[in-house]
Amino acid sequence: MTPGDEIELDAEALAYGGGDTTGHAPDGRVVFTPLLAPGDHAKVRITEVRATFARAHPVELVRPGPDRVRPPCEVFGVCGGCQWQHVSLGAQRDAKVRILRHLLEPLGVAGAVAPLRGTGNGYHYRNRLILPVRAGRNGLRAGFFRADSHDLVDVPTCLVQSPQLWDAAVTALGLAMQAGVTGYNERLDKGCLRHLLVRETATGELGVVYVTGTPAFAAGEALARELMRRKPRIAGVAQNVNPGRTNVVLGPETRVLGGRGWLRERVGALELRASLPAFFQANHAVMEIMAGLVGEWTGGVTGGLLDLYTGVGVLGLTAAAGCRASWLAGIEESAAAVEDARVNAAALYAAATPVVSEPAVAAAEGVRAAAVPGVPSEWHAGGVEAILPGLAARLGAPGCVIADPPRKGLSPEALAAVIALRSPLFVYISCDPATFARDLKGLLAAGYRLETAVPLDMFPQTWHIELAARLTMNE
Repeated sequence: MTPGDEIELDAEALAYGGGDTTGHAPDGRVVFTPLLAPGDHAKVRITEVRATFARAHPVELVRPGPDRVRPPCEVFGVCGGCQWQHVSLGAQRDAKVRILRHLLEPLGVAGAVAPLRGTGNGYHYRNRLILPVRAGRNGLRAGFFRADSHDLVDVPTCLVQSPQLWDAAVTALGLAMQAGVTGYNERLDKGCLRHLLVRETATGELGVVYVTGTPAFAAGEALARELMRRKPRIAGVAQNVNPGRTNVVLGPETRVLGGRGWLRERVGALELRASLPAFFQANHAVMEIMAGLVGEWTGGVTGGLLDLYTGVGVLGLTAAAGCRASWLAGIEESAAAVEDARVNAAALYAAATPVVSEPAVAAAEGVRAAAVPGVPSEWHAGGVEAILPGLAARLGAPGCVIADPPRKGLSPEALAAVIALRSPLFVYISCDPATFARDLKGLLAAGYRLETAVPLDMFPQTWHIELAARLTMNE
């Protein structure tokens, strides 16, 4: 078998890490092919051959399988945002459970995988939109990248985004084009507007961030005024400056162009604020499920509560509101998010952090204060690896650790620091089950037991899997 050969195969299973479907070539090698559904019989063209596997591209669908559906998006298969729109939602979710069990099977804990939790029909769920913007022949071009490339695909609409979010983005881009704002040229590293970020909260507020390559943005304040006039739900407009030649979307500097620099959020009973560029889970309904699990699992916690990669404090505050914690401490790299967490803690507790210690302060910041007995809390901006050892030495071992790390998971240093605490309860939120499995191996070796791992369908129509895991320390 060589590249260019055409073969027929049966598509067998959806694969993790790109969204391809697996099948087998006549010689027994696994063949990874995009855009096939389990049960499809198809003719494919081989594009790459390795010793144990091959990659292919579909040529002809000979016979559709029972899980194939018609994708509603007109650019599906060209745009790289979704990979599984052609597969029924039930089959997507079954695959995510199977994938997680497969990853945990070598550790002997596949039986701890619980049924998947998800909501809705798999569309219009996203509350956070990031659009790459480039220089076009007639002004600005915005869309999404093709899979594994930086080729921009023009997208008339996006069916996984909230309609209000998409409408605000179209208006924000149209006004920028009218104002003569230039788009970014990636090859030349020139041009003003690199990305547009739009957020929608559970309270109905919208926020817009223009991400520019240089600080100069003369049209910014006028754009903000007109945008907020046309779309009254937009509570704030900001400019983020990212001068680096990088794939990272946001830069270190953000300035408010109009309105507020933060939005009112709500998760469960918590009233929160979140800065415009701050990270927040992109699927609010599934975020509610996640927070509910954390609250349920931590209800019996006494002693300290440690929240790592805390963001604006959602999970730590959710846990603290429902247990008898003696203190709450959070660590987060983003200084803006840490300030949000401090304000949010002050709103929840009458005697919160010494930085923002009065409910009146939180109320002035737009977050409703709660008449709840105080729990001392503190929030630290920086890396977990740098801060956690000293914090643990001062505060002592917590009764519970919550961690919600980025896709890369816990660094070896962070994992070692968490294990050293020997907290009786560890709640691990992961957006990559492969790195979770890697970290879990070390946690199991150190004496932790995986009680349950709940897959969460945070991103329907894609291969991405979120999960919430509850681990306890063996006595």
